[in-house]
Amino acid sequence: MSAIVIPKAEGRGAGLGNEMMVWAKSFLGAQAIGGKSKPPAFGLNVRPYYRYFKTPRYDWLLYRALARLNPPANTFTQKAFLEHYDPDFGIAFKNWYESLGRHPRVTFVEGLWGGYNAIWRARHFLMGKLLSTPYTAENIAAKLPPSSAKTPLRIGVHLRTGDFDAMLLEHDKVRWNRRLPVGWYQGAMRACVKAFGPDFQFVMVTDATPQEAAPFLDEFHPVTTFDQQNTVISDMVLLSTCDVVIPSLSSFTFAALMLGEPFYIWPLEHPVKKDGWMALWGDRPDVDAANIMAAEEHRQLHLNAPQPLKSRCLYYEDGAELPRTFVDLVCDRHERKQPFTDPMRNGVARIGAEYR
Repeated sequence: MSAIVIPKAEGRGAGLGNEMMVWAKSFLGAQAIGGKSKPPAFGLNVRPYYRYFKTPRYDWLLYRALARLNPPANTFTQKAFLEHYDPDFGIAFKNWYESLGRHPRVTFVEGLWGGYNAIWRARHFLMGKLLSTPYTAENIAAKLPPSSAKTPLRIGVHLRTGDFDAMLLEHDKVRWNRRLPVGWYQGAMRACVKAFGPDFQFVMVTDATPQEAAPFLDEFHPVTTFDQQNTVISDMVLLSTCDVVIPSLSSFTFAALMLGEPFYIWPLEHPVKKDGWMALWGDRPDVDAANIMAAEEHRQLHLNAPQPLKSRCLYYEDGAELPRTFVDLVCDRHERKQPFTDPMRNGVARIGAEYR
């Protein structure tokens, strides 16, 4: 019988972005050893994700029972990941699994350690799971622009309020799950208006009420999902379809950035700055050494490049204008996605002109 890889059921579950990360680990681990993966214990979660993913209401009872019946050595922990390290989670999992000297029927994965690069290969698996949930495809289709000769560039805004009560402070040691100031969002959005002109749309997904979001609605007139129901999943996927994303400091935003690979505008105050580099995870060496290892490898690739490399991330300082290079990159990618430049969508291209 095939081995089974299960996300460990702990606490009362987590937000959708965090659950996606551990689900990706389950998928990649199972794929690496020819086994089967299980979804997180959504029945345990205080958020009713089980209704979307059609998982059993009491799946957590089975997961916890299996955890008690299996020794701790059957859990792929952060320590095991580092001891059998590979930048790809699936390969590291297989290295560990083969080192056990036996092939346990049930293994567990856990935690948010390892980073997004380690689970990158799972993003299409995750997108498939999200798109298969009820209401999701219908909600997204209703908010995408209709087919025409030219479609607008879209800038997504994830305005997170709710359980994000405290603002991000300068030199704040708790750098995640903080609310970004309203003024920072407004500054970034105004910079986009100035840089991209009138031919684009803002798309705002938020847990705020229409009253709380009123300053944005009045000034920027974004596409919103206030008129829709059951948007827990579709909001994330809709954000991933945008050309550029103005984020929140949450795993929800990160999941969207992984799924759709849009450009993104990040608050300059947030990354850790060291020796001329800026990194999002540089403040967490005690929490996630694998991120530090990957970042060092990536720095070396930058240093060995014949010319400075461009990023899809722009670190944005409130009040600044968007750099022309960044704007051109966004516009170039958007142009190549247009119907009128794409022959398979009845578009045309001048003979030999495009890449001359």
